[in-house]
Amino acid sequence: IICSGDDAGAHVAGGLMVSNEADETNTETAALAIAAYLKGVTYFQMYREKSKAYLNEFYVEQGFSPLSPEALDMEFSRPLYNLNQQLQMLAKNEGGTSTLGSWFQETVDFMLEGGIIPSRLNAEDYID
Repeated sequence: IICSGDDAGAHVAGGLMVSNEADETNTETAALAIAAYLKGVTYFQMYREKSKAYLNEFYVEQGFSPLSPEALDMEFSRPLYNLNQQLQMLAKNEGGTSTLGSWFQETVDFMLEGGIIPSRLNAEDYID
């Protein structure tokens, strides 16, 4: 069964992350990769139909069957956030929580309730 976060009533946030080591040793490469990702998001937002065609063309070039219009619509129905939108989602409100932070918290709560993870992890154990 394949479903989206919308189907499950959940916000599924993705992320592009760079390790401290990669950032320190390859700062320019890390910055270029993040910039390319954000430019891609902006392009998708501006040119969804053209982006669907490119994605389908890519799948066919890789030897896969073309994607159905329904599959392409599903892939492009999920929200993508440009840099300004991401910064707004990361801004903490008066209660000290950001939109993105609350989404991740919902995901952790779901995973705890479902027994997927045994306990809540302490971020300070993993983040400098």
